[in-house]
Amino acid sequence: MCRKNRICGIMVETATGRGVRRLEPISFFPLLLITALAFAVPILTSSFRKLLIPSMVGEILCGMVVGKSGLNLIQEGPWLAFLSHFGFAYLMFLSGLELDLDLLRPRRSLGPARRLSALADEPLGLSLTAFCLRLVLAYVVSRGLAAWGLVREAWLMTLILSTTSVGVVLLILKEEAYLERDYGQVVLACAVVADLVTVILLTAGFLYTVQGWNPKLLLFLLLFAAVAAVGRLHRWIQEWAPVRRVLVELAHATSQIRVRGVLALLLSFVVLSQALGAEIILGAFLAGAVVAGMARGEIPNLQLKLDAMGYGFFVPIFFIMVGVKFDLPALLASGKGYVLVPVLVLMAYGVNLVSSVVLRRRFSWKETVAAGVLLSARLSLIVAAAAIALEIGAIGPAVNSAIVLMALVTCVVSPLGFNYLMRREHRPTRYVQIIGAGSVGVSLARRLREQGLDVILLDKDRETCRRARALGLTVLAGDARDPDFLAMTGIFADDILVLTLKEDRANLEIARAARDLFHVDRIIARCNDPARAREYAALEARVVAFERQGILAMENLILRPNLVDFLSPEAGDREIQEVEVGAGGPAGRALSEVRLPGDALVLYVRRRDEILLPHGRTRLYPGDVLGICGDPEAVQAARRLLGPPGPERA
Repeated sequence: MCRKNRICGIMVETATGRGVRRLEPISFFPLLLITALAFAVPILTSSFRKLLIPSMVGEILCGMVVGKSGLNLIQEGPWLAFLSHFGFAYLMFLSGLELDLDLLRPRRSLGPARRLSALADEPLGLSLTAFCLRLVLAYVVSRGLAAWGLVREAWLMTLILSTTSVGVVLLILKEEAYLERDYGQVVLACAVVADLVTVILLTAGFLYTVQGWNPKLLLFLLLFAAVAAVGRLHRWIQEWAPVRRVLVELAHATSQIRVRGVLALLLSFVVLSQALGAEIILGAFLAGAVVAGMARGEIPNLQLKLDAMGYGFFVPIFFIMVGVKFDLPALLASGKGYVLVPVLVLMAYGVNLVSSVVLRRRFSWKETVAAGVLLSARLSLIVAAAAIALEIGAIGPAVNSAIVLMALVTCVVSPLGFNYLMRREHRPTRYVQIIGAGSVGVSLARRLREQGLDVILLDKDRETCRRARALGLTVLAGDARDPDFLAMTGIFADDILVLTLKEDRANLEIARAARDLFHVDRIIARCNDPARAREYAALEARVVAFERQGILAMENLILRPNLVDFLSPEAGDREIQEVEVGAGGPAGRALSEVRLPGDALVLYVRRRDEILLPHGRTRLYPGDVLGICGDPEAVQAARRLLGPPGPERA
């Protein structure tokens, strides 16, 4: 062995043409370049936050630059190919992890006679109808493309035109806070149905292409039996306290038993897929769906760890390698390539826009068209399908490159088109996120919900979360001190963050992250130790000192009982609300010139950081917040008179 090879340290054994094996050094430079690009891409794409360009698109583009179509700095070796294939399997696993079958269950309990007709208006009925129509339209278009000689396999192009990207759809709906609305749930259900059915059809199609018709093709259905078996095993483990206790004890530190178990489950389904002659695309997808079903209704730390492993390392390798293998010369050399890319883009949008007409049963034309545009986004599944098709020879390099380009175009254009069409739609309301689902947090959440606010409780204790959910409250399980968990909850700068934990150190840590990382403007915290009041003040957080507030309440009951009764929310004949003065209406006029309805009375005026006691000459300006007291009808009429609904009550 030469000195140079000894210095390299790590060798790989290769076979020469004469059957002689030799050791060659492994170069880590390609992996270094890929990880450097994976690090840089999110930073670059975040600079175009308004465009909502997925990081996956940037990764493919960077791969094109350093791959065979660009600088040719990376060549696919055996170990890099393995990492890319595992990244592909992990991507399908994460796609399955986003699957929520609860979206597809009928929500109405009707008699048998009306159940079928009502199903057409449910998310499942609308999703299946839209997908079937999309499949028919895609088949007609694909047959035309095949007749013109642009594609060879009409069935493959049919499924490619029928796909969507759950990841992109979920990203946009979550970013714009549509998931809490019926509209967002239906659009996401359409994406879930398209992905699930397309994965199954692609698996069957690839098996038929490679093996021809054989009854053994149906063996891949055993994967669904494996899903049922794993689900039953999980329920058994949950019911057996000793096993569950061991899993909880080994879930952290160096054991990470849950992560190890999930990876073993993923590879079990991948190996089972290979043993049954199926593509790993279905096995990995179903493994993700199984894990999603085990943790339905929660965002546990397990999902954060799985996302970190996938999107932090394995998945970027796959997408960058897709760009590395992108064959631009083959696309340009093909006379059909110039025509195929724009035709595919037009057909992708045409098929989805027409099939989305079924959503008009429940939504406006603007929402229907916007849904069709968003569902036209294609990325992970279509790129994966093209990669498999290229490997088995179903398509050529030129068609593969055209499909990848079409995916890139739709992933950039679809979010822009959706945001443009829905630009007048705003977030439904300001959310109140309450940290701590104990007695204080639950009581506060129930009272705020009675006032019409959207409230989310966050707590890391699963049993506490379970009790809060039993009361009908929305609860997410996870540690709010973890910024990644806060990011996953979809926290926005205009949210109200309420900290009810008993530990001031934890409250301050969360408040600091919310202020510095997410720019949350309004933070209300429970202050247990008066000595820490200055730390809360430095974060501009409003505090409630329970001990001091209790003493003041008792003092008021002793010295000012009538005032307490007047201000009490239990006084059913009156209420107090804050109303923000709008730009029109009474803005610029003196309070004496404004005729308030009924018995509505202005108690105070808050202007910036100053509280004013009102009188007849007090002039109102846009942005002033008025404290109005009166009977409920008069207060609501005053709200309509003075301006748009304020952030406290949307």
